[in-house]
Amino acid sequence: MQESLYYAPFRVASDRKMMLTHVAIVVKDQNAALEFYTKKLGFEKKGDYQNPGQPRWLTVGPKGQAIEMVLWQAGMSSDPRLPASHEMPGVGTRWVLEVNDVAGCLLI
Repeated sequence: MQESLYYAPFRVASDRKMMLTHVAIVVKDQNAALEFYTKKLGFEKKGDYQNPGQPRWLTVGPKGQAIEMVLWQAGMSSDPRLPASHEMPGVGTRWVLEVNDVAGCLLI
């Protein structure tokens, strides 16, 4: 495929077709959720950072697995594009999938 202003070809690992990478869980308190998932369930903390003016990005996941659960603090964003479920702990889940061929996955 030819590269253009609107399209730049890229490759994803060719040994898999699709992989679940992130799941968002809306929580009342990120620190309490972090303690629960790491101390009670044995998950590991995978990501914890915050850019200036942005919500904290905190993720946990099972040891040895690529999937990350985003512990999203309820009410931490004023972005109107986010669904209402991002304001309510325990409601709503988003999935991020990694695929080799987006067009191929969308063909019926």
